Parts: sequence; C-alpha cells; structure tokens
Amino acid sequence: MPEKNGNDFGVGEKLRTIRTQRNFSLRSLAELSGLSINTLSLIEKGKSSPSVSTLQRLALALDVPIADFFSFESEKNAVVLTKMTDRSRLKAGKVNIEILGKGFEYKKFQQYLVNFKPGDGSGNTNVVHLGLESIFVLTGSVEFTVGDSAYPLSPGDHIIFDSNIPHHWHTIGDIDGMMLITFFSADDLVSQKYFHNV
Repeated sequence: MPEKNGNDFGVGEKLRTIRTQRNFSLRSLAELSGLSINTLSLIEKGKSSPSVSTLQRLALALDVPIADFFSFESEKNAVVLTKMTDRSRLKAGKVNIEILGKGFEYKKFQQYLVNFKPGDGSGNTNVVHLGLESIFVLTGSVEFTVGDSAYPLSPGDHIIFDSNIPHHWHTIGDIDGMMLITFFSADDLVSQKYFHNV
C-alpha cells in the first residue's frame, strides 16, 4: 500500500469537523492545546502536517483518540483483523505511522507501529495525557525521557509509564527502526476492562 501523508487522510478536514462538533473556536482550542491559532489554521487548511506530539496534544484537548483524525468511520467492531497490506499509513511530521485496529469499538485502546529514521522524534516539547503508554521496540534504538529520567531502548526492550508524566522521545544511532506504541486511556484503567483476569 502506498504511503500517504497526514493531509492525504484529511487530517485538517477531520480536525475542523471535530472542533466544530465540540463547539470550539480556533482560539479556544489553541488555548486548551497550547498550540497557536496560526498552527491550527495551517493544519486545518492542509498546509501543515502535524507532528506526533501535536496530534497527541490535539487529541487530549478534544478528548478523542488520535485515530479519529484519520477516519470518518462510525461503525465500531468487537473484532478487527488488520492484514499487513491493509494497514492505514500516514506521516505525522517526519515520522511514519501505521494504524492498527482501525474500527475497533474500544476507542480508549489504541495501537500504532511507528517507523522512524535517524534524527526523528516527538519534538522538544513534552507530551502529557491521561492513562498509560506502552512502548515495545522492534528494531532500531530510541530514547524516551519520562519526567527527569532518560531511558534508552534497544530491540526487544519495553517501557510502560503513566502518560500524565511529561515525556518525549528521539532516535539513537544511525539506523532506521520500528516500535509498537499502545495507549490505554484513564477510563479503561478505572473499569479494568482489559485486566480483570490478571
């Protein structure tokens, strides 16, 4: 499947739709997300591709999963099979992302494959959102900074943390890599929906 960038998926159009559905002006969303009105306007007009950290800040401010910026689907399924050739692919900033489980009914559980190249990362701005974040490195190396501590991760390494702690990441070394990122929202943690048999 050919790679598409965020604008090919209509991220700007979808952002505008969600924003207006929630009765946010550009100014009020800017204040809530910490992004400038100009940045939001450029994204909505399709003139700027938002980074992963920007998408996370918008998702938190609008109380939606990141995947909602790339899909107009209304149907949600209890079982979703995603073949490797059928993954939705997008570009967020410089990072290539593959969406897993698109259309899954539990919107508070999200998984993505993040393909990165040397020099990629979430940017210098820390990200904060509710719930847990789980990272499993498949290939390449990255470093996650969570709070005041830095955690270098190599293939096979895993880290999970309270995503309310300010965090960001960047690549280590000079080879391409891939990591699996899973987000669990606070709602799922309270309900223990996924952990009741543990």
